[in-house]
Amino acid sequence: MSRLQGKRVLVVEDDIELAAMLDEYLAGIGMVVVGPAFNLVQAELFSAQLDVDVAILDMWLQSDRVDPLASRLRERGVAFVVATGSAASIAAQPPGVVCLHKPYALAEMEEALLRATDAPA
Repeated sequence: MSRLQGKRVLVVEDDIELAAMLDEYLAGIGMVVVGPAFNLVQAELFSAQLDVDVAILDMWLQSDRVDPLASRLRERGVAFVVATGSAASIAAQPPGVVCLHKPYALAEMEEALLRATDAPA
C-alpha cells in the first residue's frame, strides 16, 4: 500500500491529456484527485475551497506562472511538486521544492509526491 493512499491531491495542469493521465494514475494508487484545474483562476478556487494534502503544479498555465499559488500553498503547509519543461524554471525554485522535468513518467510523479510529502513543512 502506498503512503499516498487516501491523500487529496490537487492537479494543476493545462495539458488536458496529461491531466487525464495523472487523474487516472493517481486514482489508481489510491489518491483522491481534486481538479484538474486548467488555469490559475480554477487552481486558486480549488485550493481555497477544498482541503488538499499535496498539489501538482504545472509551472506555466497558458501565460500565467503558478508562483503565487505555490506561495499560498507553502504558507498553508501544503506540499507540492512543480512540473515544467524548463530547466531554468527548475533552477529558479527555492531550496527544498520538489521539481520534475517534463516529460516525465507517471511513476516519477509518484516518487516526487512521496518526496514532497516527506519534506518538512
